[in-house]
Amino acid sequence: MRNWTEGEVRRIVPADDLHVAPLRDDGFTHGMPNRIWAVVLDGNLYAHACNGTASR
Repeated sequence: MRNWTEGEVRRIVPADDLHVAPLRDDGFTHGMPNRIWAVVLDGNLYAHACNGTASR
């Protein structure tokens, strides 16, 4: 996992929710976008899938 820059975190956090599209098994094709929430705690960025463990 890479570290996020301060500027990236400042752009991500204000969003109500985000959509991410994980790569499929072939490593090139994007899957269906999944909604996530992001939060910063002690300077670390965390993401939580809206559908919990049922999310991809």
